[in-house]
Amino acid sequence: MALLWERTSGGRRYEVRTAGRTIRLYTNGVLHTQYHPGHIFGGGVWDLLGLPVLWRDSSRLNGILLLGLGGGAVVRQLNELVDWDRLVAVDRNPVHVRIARGFFGLDRIKAELVEADAGQWIGEHQGEKFDLVIDDLFSDGHGEAARAVTFSRDWYRGLRDLVAEDGILVVNFADSRDLVRRLKRIPAVRRDFERIYKFTLPAYGNAVAVLLRRDRTPADLTKALEAIRPKRRRARLRYHLEKIEF
Repeated sequence: MALLWERTSGGRRYEVRTAGRTIRLYTNGVLHTQYHPGHIFGGGVWDLLGLPVLWRDSSRLNGILLLGLGGGAVVRQLNELVDWDRLVAVDRNPVHVRIARGFFGLDRIKAELVEADAGQWIGEHQGEKFDLVIDDLFSDGHGEAARAVTFSRDWYRGLRDLVAEDGILVVNFADSRDLVRRLKRIPAVRRDFERIYKFTLPAYGNAVAVLLRRDRTPADLTKALEAIRPKRRRARLRYHLEKIEF
């Protein structure tokens, strides 16, 4: 694995590395982003964040909100899967924003990269809701990735209020136990969303919750996924999908 770029800033060490055509961002030794320009899906947990957009009926979205940019692999993925009128990506780390622009090619994509605290941005946001909201807010403390914001009732309400009537909310959790425990503590989830799924990948501990305003089935997702050419899709994408019921 070749070192392409490195810097230490604010007590954090940033590295951009390559492995073949794959490019990776490490912060304090934690892998924050992995992207391969030849594949839509790269075999990482980031695949699970953009994948749910295939449940949408339309291939064009009015708005997408991504909280937690990292190097921007999810933005690159979404750029291959759908069109949008507006995509806003919020990250409080200015180095991540610069890396996303300079090394992951986000300067060539029509996206608004905002350097701000996600909670503050949500509190100040006024305007239209989003068809897709992705919460991927993770920190790199102690050399391990961990959620940067607790998924509390107040945090959930803030996210929910950003999701359009026919929209999708995607939340990355550290593991399956945390996902189920947090969602069970918030009874409103069952009223606000028609269907809830959990995505996992064999090689990752993370669990991704997908909350759908309208009912969608695994068969709907499989059909949309199979419509993508296998070479672009990357055949080894092997996710596990489970319906969550309380």
